[in-house]
Amino acid sequence: MKKFALIGALALALLVGAASFATAGNATTTGNVTVTAKVSPKLTLTIDTPTVDFGDQNPGAVVTKPVNVTVSSNKDFTIVTTFLAGGDEAKMGLTTKPLLGGTAGKDLPFFDTYKIDVPWTTTPDVPLSATVVYTVTQQ
Repeated sequence: MKKFALIGALALALLVGAASFATAGNATTTGNVTVTAKVSPKLTLTIDTPTVDFGDQNPGAVVTKPVNVTVSSNKDFTIVTTFLAGGDEAKMGLTTKPLLGGTAGKDLPFFDTYKIDVPWTTTPDVPLSATVVYTVTQQ
């Protein structure tokens, strides 16, 4: 019985020693990492309808055609349409719908409408051409 008590005491001593050794070996520490980035301005313009053909029209004809424009911008933006100098937009009576712009986002659709209102004063049988310029500016 003494032997059993001695073995029990030794086993208990080993367990207490092992537990204190295990506790001493589990130290914890922390550290920090600073992460930085700078996002560059990004702006894209896609015109899904690069050519609009109104075909043969009579004087006084009023015809519309859609033009789809897509903008991706990481800042708010404006859209302005102008005509390239030297075009025949006045001879066609060509107008576009104002596009005001929008807030930041990806693949934002804008639906423009081109309209011709052919004046009676336009010379017949002369091919007419005009270029619409879209200017997108981040705010």
